[in-house]
Amino acid sequence: PRRQRFLLDRCIRALLVEICLMPEKVLRQWLDSVARNALKYFTTLVCPAILFFLDKSESPTGLKYQANPLFWTFFVVKFISSLYSYIWDVYIDWGLFRNNAPGSKNRFLRLKLNYAPGFYYWAIVSDFLLRFIFIFFLYNLGDPKSSFNLFQSMFALSVLAEALRRAQWCILRVENEQNNNLEAYRTIPIIPPIVTTSENSKKIAA
Repeated sequence: PRRQRFLLDRCIRALLVEICLMPEKVLRQWLDSVARNALKYFTTLVCPAILFFLDKSESPTGLKYQANPLFWTFFVVKFISSLYSYIWDVYIDWGLFRNNAPGSKNRFLRLKLNYAPGFYYWAIVSDFLLRFIFIFFLYNLGDPKSSFNLFQSMFALSVLAEALRRAQWCILRVENEQNNNLEAYRTIPIIPPIVTTSENSKKIAA
């Protein structure tokens, strides 16, 4: 326990020193980014907590939950969270909607693309649908006792939808970082291509 307290004390001091040494502009940008990300993840985590306390509806059709103030609180928070996350996905993480001039090439996307424009338009639409698929799960579809309306089925479908959305998000997030170096992981904005000459090819072959 004494060693753990010592290590924790050292980590806290190192963090405080690092924050104090940050330039004011860098510190302000870092706090702003953390605050915006924290807001996104906070609203995402609040929704399941509210959902746990919702009352089941006794009606065989329509909403699965009673439309009381707690339900509408859940719906509003979930809607804001989904919309906020969707805008963050498309505009911040993917860098889209940066080329909006009428008649311009790749309108509503960005100037530099690695894939066909149709893939980006598909990603914009599909990400929206997968972000708001929770509305689909709030209703009984057909017989409320059918396997499709069971919690396990809804949970499996929601996990599958999120996995597909995440896979698509990763592809475009990495591609956007490669093109624009948003997080400044590279010290140079352009990675020079590898040029092979005939002499080098002969040496490699030998």
